Amino acid sequence: MGKATILVVEDEAEIGEVFRLNLEGAGFRVLWATDGLEALRLCDEERPDLATVDLMVPIISGYRLVELLKGRRPPGPLPVIVVTALDFEEADDVARLGADGFLMKPIRADELVSMIEYILARRARCEGGVSISQTGSTGSVPAARLPSGSTRERVTWPARSLGGASPTST
Repeated sequence: MGKATILVVEDEAEIGEVFRLNLEGAGFRVLWATDGLEALRLCDEERPDLATVDLMVPIISGYRLVELLKGRRPPGPLPVIVVTALDFEEADDVARLGADGFLMKPIRADELVSMIEYILARRARCEGGVSISQTGSTGSVPAARLPSGSTRERVTWPARSLGGASPTST
């Protein structure tokens, strides 16, 4: 299996670098855009398997970027995880746009990696064609949920080692 390619859309250099290092350490190929326009260019040129998007990026806002990425490319919409310092209430808005996950900053690297692995594995099962690498993440992961009332699937992560655990859907 080949490495999955993750597009990190983050305008703060320190955060983007931490994401890049941790995701590469987990076995992913990482692309990094510091604004929404650059993110769209990288999507067209590199065709990533998933994007993490900060809502407060310049040029094209994260909200608009999520909307564009979800409706942009064949064979289907790009999975998107919103990673932001904004209030959890913002999750309702991004869920309506079609985001596949929502994480509030600051986040732990294992939390981000686990959510990426889950979303890519779910996509591979549903679409039967996305190849992802096994990264073997372990560690405890706190609950990560989409807001109630969302039309998206709610995913909760067990607060125990992920060695054999998997998220549960409700």
